[in-house]
Amino acid sequence: RDKYSFFSGITYTLGNFGAVISVAPLAFALDRFGRRNVFILLAVLNFVLAASLIILRRRDPVTTAGNTTERSSFIDNLKDSFRKIFKSRRLKLMLILWGTSFGSLMALQGLWAVTWYQSAYGVSYGTASLWSTLISIGVMVGNFAGAYIARPARLRLTAIIVSCVSYGAAWIVFWLSMKSQLPIPVPGIVGFFLGFCAGVTYDHLTAGVNDLAMKGRGGSLFGGMNLFTFISVIIFQSGTGFLVQRFSSSGGAEAQIRAFNSTFGIVTLLVIISLVALPFLKSFSEQRGDVL
Repeated sequence: RDKYSFFSGITYTLGNFGAVISVAPLAFALDRFGRRNVFILLAVLNFVLAASLIILRRRDPVTTAGNTTERSSFIDNLKDSFRKIFKSRRLKLMLILWGTSFGSLMALQGLWAVTWYQSAYGVSYGTASLWSTLISIGVMVGNFAGAYIARPARLRLTAIIVSCVSYGAAWIVFWLSMKSQLPIPVPGIVGFFLGFCAGVTYDHLTAGVNDLAMKGRGGSLFGGMNLFTFISVIIFQSGTGFLVQRFSSSGGAEAQIRAFNSTFGIVTLLVIISLVALPFLKSFSEQRGDVL
């Protein structure tokens, strides 16, 4: 259990390398090779990865060990994970924190950061992409650092509280610096710190889910939590899109800046409100499988 956050952090670090590539490097590739060629290449790479997983599935240690605990049907696993989530107060509290944190991050880094930088500072697309990339780099560094911070389950709650509160504080500073149009390195550096705190948080929330799962059922429980987390991403991205359009309906560059300030002021407020869940979380150092 004490190594779970470490391996989660390493996995997230490698996985979030894609988020780094998807901003400035992708912008360069689109300009250089065109959208059609870039997306054909991405599709081919994904098919190659999928084929590799199918070909190498016989080398899965769970399968070769004859472990039947993970061989339940997909629907059964999904039903079981949903049942546990809805019955567990701690899992629901973690879902509030996780969903709000990840949804807000994806609305910013994954959708609007480049356009917001362009609107607020009048910089080029390439320059805005570079500053936006600092957010995803921060997530990677946070994932890596979180792998080494507070590994034991008895420190899990402290790690979650500190990283979540720091994430909320970073949102406040980032929003104020963009709203006040402070020199662009200021929101750039704060954006890195915002991503860093998010990265540490995700390591320990993932490990916390494993702490609360019955042995051999951590994967299905994490899958159920992840489903709801990505629903929150859909809500945040579509919701911010609606608000930006609504607030900038009067047209003009100044209206768009005000739209971003208002929209992400609401996002910042939601992140702060979600922190109300923290005082109600219990320690994760108790016996595995106690999800109440």
